Amino acid sequence: TAGMWGDSANKSPRQLTARLSVGADGRLVTSDLGDYPTTGYWAQVAKTTDAGATWSIVFEDFDSDLYPNDIHCYDASTCSFVMEGMGAPQVVTTTDGGATWSRFTDSRGSSLMTVRMHGPSEVWAVGGGDKGRMWHTTDMVTWEAYETDAKLTEPAALLNVAFNGDRTVAWATGA
Repeated sequence: TAGMWGDSANKSPRQLTARLSVGADGRLVTSDLGDYPTTGYWAQVAKTTDAGATWSIVFEDFDSDLYPNDIHCYDASTCSFVMEGMGAPQVVTTTDGGATWSRFTDSRGSSLMTVRMHGPSEVWAVGGGDKGRMWHTTDMVTWEAYETDAKLTEPAALLNVAFNGDRTVAWATGA
């Protein structure tokens, strides 16, 4: 996944913008964006089928003001990624190699950080905002939400999740 956080007009010396990236040699590379937007949040997903020799863009979103945080694929055709930004976070899924994408949005959270696929239609996404949350689906249509301990008094989010082999135990990190 690729995208941009925030406004390229910001001239902060520590901020890399959509016009700058780091090359394989560690040096800054300047990009000509043409008609690409350079303000706000945006997202892309690129795919390779030849071990990274060539890449094609299979998803672009310049309108929702969201950017991707994580992507996980079950196989070459079935993938999920999570986005957050200025709107409600989304889990975005494909079952046809990126030709079409479906979106799940839940306004109860403000952040989605990690996604894991455990089958061709089973997805777990973690994040939060007002409390740590996990979302789960076994059909990529119907989603169930889970929350961390309600005694949390500060905004919180789950940042990462790991499962044991049969998915009877999950471990999550949070902030």
